[in-house]
Amino acid sequence: AYCIITSRSCRSNQTARNRRKMHPWSSRRPDDRRKLALVIIMALMICLSEAVRKRRRGNYTCPVLKRCSCLRRIDGLTVKCTSSSPDEEFDLDMAKLQGLFIVRFSMIKISMPKFPDSWFKNHTIARLRVIACGLREISEADMCCFKNLSGIQLDGNKLQGVPIALNAARALVTLLVRRNLIKHLQGMLDLPKLVRLDLSRNKIETLEEEYLTGLPKLRYLVLSQNSIHNLSPKLFRQAKSLVLVKLNNNHIHSVEGVFDHLSGLEVLDLNLNNICEADSIARFTLSSLKELTLEHNCISQITRFQNAQIQRLVFRENFLTNVTAGAFQQLKKLTTLDLSNNSIAKLSDSLFARNSVLQEINLSINKLTSALMLFNNTQKIKIIKLSFNRIVDISLTFNGLTQLRELYMRYNLISSIPDGAFQDNFDLVHIDFTSNHIAWIGKSAFKGLLRLRVLHLHKNKIISP
Repeated sequence: AYCIITSRSCRSNQTARNRRKMHPWSSRRPDDRRKLALVIIMALMICLSEAVRKRRRGNYTCPVLKRCSCLRRIDGLTVKCTSSSPDEEFDLDMAKLQGLFIVRFSMIKISMPKFPDSWFKNHTIARLRVIACGLREISEADMCCFKNLSGIQLDGNKLQGVPIALNAARALVTLLVRRNLIKHLQGMLDLPKLVRLDLSRNKIETLEEEYLTGLPKLRYLVLSQNSIHNLSPKLFRQAKSLVLVKLNNNHIHSVEGVFDHLSGLEVLDLNLNNICEADSIARFTLSSLKELTLEHNCISQITRFQNAQIQRLVFRENFLTNVTAGAFQQLKKLTTLDLSNNSIAKLSDSLFARNSVLQEINLSINKLTSALMLFNNTQKIKIIKLSFNRIVDISLTFNGLTQLRELYMRYNLISSIPDGAFQDNFDLVHIDFTSNHIAWIGKSAFKGLLRLRVLHLHKNKIISP
């Protein structure tokens, strides 16, 4: 019986060995098999990408051009035509580019009031730039050649409106029409994939309320440096994907109710307008708003802000005289505040939330006589700018600010720097007391400031012993 069992065992072992020889994978551990499979997959991917690269290079060969330049890239060709008048040679260049995939086609300073019929036929262009060419119009027939266009830039031309014919470019993602002669935005842009629209530096006065309703994916809108006076509360009702809106350098008086539907808006630029009241802005319920800039308006008072997500707030160069106590207490994520170049004479010690995360404040060019207790709740502040005020005394002003790194107090009325003025500010690296009335400095005034690198005390009344 033992011999029989042994014999069967030997035959079984021999069979297993034969199977392993026939199937080498079976002799490997699961981890080894997985590693080998991964190596094979990576090798296949490398081979495939190389094949695609070679195929692309093979298809995209620059022709010999006389009036334009051509550069071959891995994903297609870039063509640039500059400072030329259309003639037979130019037409010949355009004909040579037919059938090629052009990633970016740039035409700069070429006399072209409209697109010539024959230039773009049988062209495949991803991004088109027509800059300073005197372009006055774009017809629907012109756009038949650009149905797959993803970006178009029409800067510095003579367009008097955004051509409605552009609606034919259904794949358009970016549209830039800057420095033209546009006065009115009429009708409706119908570009379902458009993400970025920049119409800055035109002469836009009015926008019809339905103009943006056909842009469901619009995220970035720039209307800077125009002549806009009023905005309809319905203007952004359908543009709910907006993340950034720039309306600086216009003549806007009020924005009440205009942005109420933009729950995803993160950046709003209203600099250089004619906005004189901030109540409606302070009541904004934009749950995602992180940055709000209102520089160079005519705002005289700031009331309590409610947008808890705001991180950066700018009121530089207004007519501010009054900032309500607790105005920024709800802004628990505020890191940067700029109230410079106003007429503020006093600020409450309850201005900020307890345990505020404020890191930088600019209060320069105001009428402050004291900053005592102002920074009680801002222990994380790193930069304080108080230059060009009327501050006389700094005793105890900076106590508890252990993370303070930069302090600017130029052109104040400070007469002395007492011992202990910076007893908690061990991280200070830059102090500027230029042009004060300092006549006396305590022997231990700067004791412990081992990281201090810059100390400006010139234009004071200090007399060496």
